[in-house]
Amino acid sequence: MTKGCKIWLWILIVGGAISVLSGFYVFSYSAAVGVYTIIMGIGQIASVAVLLFKQKKAGFYALCIIVAINFIYNITHQVNLPLAFVSLILMPGITFFFLNRG
Repeated sequence: MTKGCKIWLWILIVGGAISVLSGFYVFSYSAAVGVYTIIMGIGQIASVAVLLFKQKKAGFYALCIIVAINFIYNITHQVNLPLAFVSLILMPGITFFFLNRG
């Protein structure tokens, strides 16, 4: 695993942590959205941790599943559509690029 890949995976872990923290904040406004955000953030952290520390492909597949679930959620709740597509393509795409480059 290259240094660039490790940096990218740490960025994803930090993004997942920010998602969990924002889920706790949103929880006071909407319990369902808060719980969803916390679960997705923890899932992202866990899948990236498996990929980073155990170096197993299952972490990448779990990350792809989480991104797909987030995409479906964003589409059904009419969140910013272009941002949903960017998230769907770039997060697993950049991760795949770094994993295959090393």
